[in-house]
Amino acid sequence: MPRVFEDRAKALLRDAGVAVPRGRSVSTPEEAAEAARAIGGPVMVKALVPAGKRGKAGAILAAETPGEAEDAARKLLGRTVHHFPVKRLLVEERVSITQEWYLSIAFDSASRGPLVMFSTEGGVEVEALLEENPDALKRLEVDILEGLSEERCIPFLRATGVQGEALYRAAMALEACYALFRRTEARLLEVNPLVLTDTTEVIAAACVLDLDADALFRHPELEELLDEDSGGGWRPPTPAEARVAEIDASVPPYNTARFTEIEGGEIALMWSGGGGGLYLLDTMARLGGAPATAFDITPGPLEEKYFEITKEILRMPNVRGVLAGSNITSFSRVQLKVRAIARAVEETGVDLAEFPFIVRFAGAGGEEAREIAAGCPDLQYLGDEVTLEEAAERIIAQVEAVKRGESWMSAGGVQ
Repeated sequence: MPRVFEDRAKALLRDAGVAVPRGRSVSTPEEAAEAARAIGGPVMVKALVPAGKRGKAGAILAAETPGEAEDAARKLLGRTVHHFPVKRLLVEERVSITQEWYLSIAFDSASRGPLVMFSTEGGVEVEALLEENPDALKRLEVDILEGLSEERCIPFLRATGVQGEALYRAAMALEACYALFRRTEARLLEVNPLVLTDTTEVIAAACVLDLDADALFRHPELEELLDEDSGGGWRPPTPAEARVAEIDASVPPYNTARFTEIEGGEIALMWSGGGGGLYLLDTMARLGGAPATAFDITPGPLEEKYFEITKEILRMPNVRGVLAGSNITSFSRVQLKVRAIARAVEETGVDLAEFPFIVRFAGAGGEEAREIAAGCPDLQYLGDEVTLEEAAERIIAQVEAVKRGESWMSAGGVQ
């Protein structure tokens, strides 16, 4: 899911009515010093990467002076934090904290609606604290039609132990956070910590905003806030992933392709159907194979998109073979995918005599697909007479045979 970087998420929170520390995003050490000077007083210098646990990774540094802020920026810029390169920093005022709370709003599959979670034990170690004392995390289900009013926030927060003037300010912050969560159609809004200062202000000291990729078309103003590394994965996209994402966005029709490159792999999997794809990945691992990709595409008239993505996979230098298919294709005709594969093989000039390529399909259009495969030299077509596990065994054996300098046909190729 796409993640909005903290500086931009805080700008959205501020516009929604939630207090945030004064700060500025920078991209050079000199800009960090200038920002600290403008803020005045001690600051925090934070790496802007779409990942959590930055504090534990040493990616959040304290600075007392503009010079220290400049030194902190030099230490952080260019580092890699949780697989992400640090290109920008957030320099913001250091707030005087009396209490740290945890707040998150997400969708709950059980109640099928928004769920607010709040704890008076927030901060860096919140996961460990909540593991030791799960009752410290209080939950509030929200009727999506009724919304969340301040009147409902107050008794909920009072029950968690928030009292006095802080109670009403926290309720206002919670109401505003929920309004932002709904307005942006977010998947997750997390504020950790939401802090109470020594002047009884309630401030969002750190936050995470994850958006719903399927709702972004309704929010072009939010899409502009996303950086190239904010796709929601655990690392930046690889060049192959970026090219497939570009194909997915630009090649009609606008059904969805999902593609992940797996480090160290050598057998590309082009398997449609989420459950079957997961089973095949597990099966490959159990059999000693090394998957190079995971791939899925939603039904529809998908031949052109499948054709373009197949070409990208065939051009991946580490890939030594491909297993494509599905368990049972119910909503797309099989021959569309096989014809796209045959076209991609012809255009890229891949010699399938040296590069095993197995397609295993079952479903409507299977006979036409078999005829198309027969016209593509050495493209191996399997039907539902072969199980997913047997197909995996074949491609693994064939790739190993080629690596030994043998013909893959000696390892059980389709004749």
